[in-house]
Amino acid sequence: MDGMMPTFTELLCPDCQGSEFSRVFGLVTRANSGTVETPKGYLCVTCQKKVDLSEMQAQQELGQLEREVADRRARMETLKTHGVA
Repeated sequence: MDGMMPTFTELLCPDCQGSEFSRVFGLVTRANSGTVETPKGYLCVTCQKKVDLSEMQAQQELGQLEREVADRRARMETLKTHGVA
């Protein structure tokens, strides 16, 4: 990140680009022991599809890399235009 402090980036649903999610839990029970919630992932509030957190993170990282490549290409073109490169 070129020496910059990392910042938080909002993750988006790969299907609808929504940015609000609900946690999904499974419930397990045992006689005389009560009920326990087990994490089952996240559900997009907008499209109601279960989302994969690692896929959303990879999509965000890919988008960031694509923006960086586009910025570098634009800088190279500017340098070529001005006869620097």
